[in-house]
Amino acid sequence: MNNNENRIYSTSSVENEHNNENSDSSNVNIEEVVVKTPIVGIYFAIFYRSNRLAISTYSSKNQIIRYGSCSENEDFVLLKQIIYEIKPTVVLINSKASQVLIDLLIELNNMGEFSKLKFCLNCDFDYLNGKVKLMNLKIANLPKNKEKRNYILSSIIDFSDKELIQSLGGLIVFLLHCKIDELIIEENSTLKMDEELYIVRKIKPLKLENYLALDFLTLKALQVFTTNELSFKFINSYYFSNSTSSYNYKSINELSLFSFFSDKCLTIIGKNQLKIWMIRPIIDLQELNERLNIIDFFKNNEMLLTEFDKSLRGIRDFSSICKKIRTNQGIVYQDWLSLVRSCNSFIAFITKWDNLIDVNKFENLKLFQKLDSIELEPINKLLNLIEKTINFDLSQKEEMIKIHQNVNNELEELHQLYGNIPHILNKIAKEQLNEIDEKTGITELCIVYLPQIGYLASMSCQSLGIKIDSDLFDYSIFQKIDNFDFQFASNDNVYFRTKKTIELDNNLGDVYENIRDLELQIVNELVQVLREYEILFGRYKKYISKIDCLMAIAKISIENNFCKPTISNQNIIKIRKGKNILQQIYLKEKNFIPNNTRINLKNSMIQIITGPNMSGKSTYLRQVGVIVYLSHIGFFVPAESCKIGLCDRIFTRVLTEESSLNNQSSFLLDLEQVAKMIKFSTKNSLLLIDEFGKGTNSERGCSLLAAVITHFQEKGGDCPKILISTHFYEIFQYKLINNQLTSFFKMDIVTQFEENQILPKEIIFLYNLKKGLNLKSYGTFIAKLAGFPKQILERTNQIMYNLKNNIVFEPVLFKGNEIQQKKNVQLVDKFLNFDFKNENLNDFLMILENDSNNNRNVDENEKGDENPIIQDNK
Repeated sequence: MNNNENRIYSTSSVENEHNNENSDSSNVNIEEVVVKTPIVGIYFAIFYRSNRLAISTYSSKNQIIRYGSCSENEDFVLLKQIIYEIKPTVVLINSKASQVLIDLLIELNNMGEFSKLKFCLNCDFDYLNGKVKLMNLKIANLPKNKEKRNYILSSIIDFSDKELIQSLGGLIVFLLHCKIDELIIEENSTLKMDEELYIVRKIKPLKLENYLALDFLTLKALQVFTTNELSFKFINSYYFSNSTSSYNYKSINELSLFSFFSDKCLTIIGKNQLKIWMIRPIIDLQELNERLNIIDFFKNNEMLLTEFDKSLRGIRDFSSICKKIRTNQGIVYQDWLSLVRSCNSFIAFITKWDNLIDVNKFENLKLFQKLDSIELEPINKLLNLIEKTINFDLSQKEEMIKIHQNVNNELEELHQLYGNIPHILNKIAKEQLNEIDEKTGITELCIVYLPQIGYLASMSCQSLGIKIDSDLFDYSIFQKIDNFDFQFASNDNVYFRTKKTIELDNNLGDVYENIRDLELQIVNELVQVLREYEILFGRYKKYISKIDCLMAIAKISIENNFCKPTISNQNIIKIRKGKNILQQIYLKEKNFIPNNTRINLKNSMIQIITGPNMSGKSTYLRQVGVIVYLSHIGFFVPAESCKIGLCDRIFTRVLTEESSLNNQSSFLLDLEQVAKMIKFSTKNSLLLIDEFGKGTNSERGCSLLAAVITHFQEKGGDCPKILISTHFYEIFQYKLINNQLTSFFKMDIVTQFEENQILPKEIIFLYNLKKGLNLKSYGTFIAKLAGFPKQILERTNQIMYNLKNNIVFEPVLFKGNEIQQKKNVQLVDKFLNFDFKNENLNDFLMILENDSNNNRNVDENEKGDENPIIQDNK
């Protein structure tokens, strides 16, 4: 080992005192410490931001990096499960991580779940820095050529997932800092001297147990979220905006499953929970069935939904309110008022729940049991304390937090004293006036209190018969008043300090400020009491958010006649009369054409769908994907009946977005998506492939698609469930694939032709899936619907007719007059008769150019309004 000491960043209190259970995370200071040797074991890097958790791990034993990201709440249930499962040695986190996360990790460290907690510099988790580090990382079995290596990395890692790249970057920076290569050499004694050292031998995705894996591209392809909804800035603004229940969308791309479902949620926390569920589908059969059973209960008891609406609507995010109160140190009365109203709504909801729901009938529903177990006494106790402490009526009137006077004896006495101050000051003012010599002529005097200065005797300039109107005024005249010490003067008043005012300062002081100080002290004590309730509020928030979500789905299921899916461990998809709900909403069609789907090992695992553009192929693929996806959230689905086998992942090649940032074409992105399917799919995966290969020439695209289909056919019983739509009809004409595990379907249409015409007069799209093949794309008819000019369509029709009947093509000439035609022919003849050996080429080119320019100017008006299809070239 090298004797040079290696530097990493850590917290001494965490590293050296992790056994101290009373360690305060708020006192953790980041400092640079010296570590002589890297540690053998598993390194675990965490990056968390805006409910997005990214983790990456590295094993020093086998040099494998694993990575994954998902949505996560601040209760960090998934993170704790992963830590328990992986059992890391060293946990890495950036120094500016969430305090909640830091507290959790310190707690887990104290419990012995891992050996060391290291705090790294925030810049080590920078996105661009992480991207560069990852691209430059040497990985065994990957090409040494940087461009080729980066393309392969892009096919297995989503570089648009910023949190994931930041986690990987932090991990790689740490490994390089602590010189993990020296540990690898020490641990691998068989390593040859001339053998190249790789600190990373493999890089693999980390499968998060009990969760259906799907990336952001799949979420967008299935229209679960729009692009804006996937940005977390949108979430914070969305929840406080008006509802979008009218569904008046300019484009179907503006509509999403999230906007559709969240419209029925009554609380902000319900919408938050809905987003978490929709980003993180699960494969926990027990949890899925519980959600489905709860939805089914409310669907069959519609009146209960109306009963709970009012009280549920008033419940706010307890955790956010408590956080605001702590941040504002409890001095904003509106925060307390929001908490009181939310608690009252919560009490009303639970009271109504106890009266209407007989939980004894639902012993298998954990959420029902948890709601039934809620004791309202602690909440009532807190409410009574808040309402006895804070005077909300007076707070609203004075626009600041005010405390009831009878809360504290000292406060009550101060208020009584403060109320008597005018009487006390009037009495002293009379006494002071009596002490003044009558010869001065002073007949008016009052005692005032000025903050930061104290009590003073004040006389008006008018009563003194003076006018202070310049800097040259002689203030010495005020020194003649006995026992009155002149302080300062304004244009209207003159102020003095006396023995009486000094006594007031000493004995009375600033009563109002004393009251405010005592009130703030009482508020601070109330904030400390509230802290004891935060865990309880967090638990109640979880229950309410879930029940709000499930009630929302029940309402949607009633309105749209959704069915309860049957979910099992069988590898099957069986859908009867399934619908694409978003298409139906956008088109506002009640008579949407439903379709059946059946995929299993007995019938077929691969469905290939053909048909012309606009016939509904892509809609059908999304429809199946959405129904499978919704089943894995535990929601009812748009179908008459449905049986879904649990999937481990949904892959899509449906939506491709080019980006100038990653310098990748749409075809390359298509290849990367399909490459992920080939590498990571299992027999329990669902693959949706729409028009793969269209980004290159037809021969290569057709060959690629045929090869991909054959690859999956050869998997036999391990073949995933696959739906493919294509226009590559050569696959069937040349029999490039076999029928193994494969069934063929077409989107049904009705065509009407005129005699001797290739282009149909009319096509009626039936949007009905039928067995068989449709090997005609009817592209020219679709072009007609798209508004192509008539002459282009006629020429297309002519070319197609000639190709079909082996007719020689007539050349397309310039549509000019006969004089132009002749001169064009003359130009060609001159060129053909030119003697390249004996004549001057430059002179000849000048002649051609002059003749060409003359031709271009001949009889311009005879061209007419019609544009030529193909013009002559110079």
